[in-house]
Amino acid sequence: MIQYGYLVLFAASFPLAPALALIFNVIDFRIDSRRLLWWNQRPTPHRDNDIAFNSQFGRGESLHIKFAIIIGFEHFIFLFKFIISLIIPDVPTWVKNSQKEGTLLTYLFTETTEVEDQ
Repeated sequence: MIQYGYLVLFAASFPLAPALALIFNVIDFRIDSRRLLWWNQRPTPHRDNDIAFNSQFGRGESLHIKFAIIIGFEHFIFLFKFIISLIIPDVPTWVKNSQKEGTLLTYLFTETTEVEDQ
């Protein structure tokens, strides 16, 4: 698709470009097909006992203990997020200072224009 865009863009300056692109694409197709068919080999299969990942988490614990661990971890994540939100402000200080400066300039500008109008 990108190659087609370049061909359309530069066809007026180099009229031989579409023919060269066709030749290069045919050669590339032949090389890629040979590479896929002959040069790359399929990985050798290895037999395994099962098809799943086996974790030792919760093998001996009851269902209540598993839920307690999961809920505890979830609460830990929420606590961590809350602490991070307290440490990092929503609006950076330089933005707050810029907003205060803009408000001050607006106030000073309106005050000076009111004094001049009277």
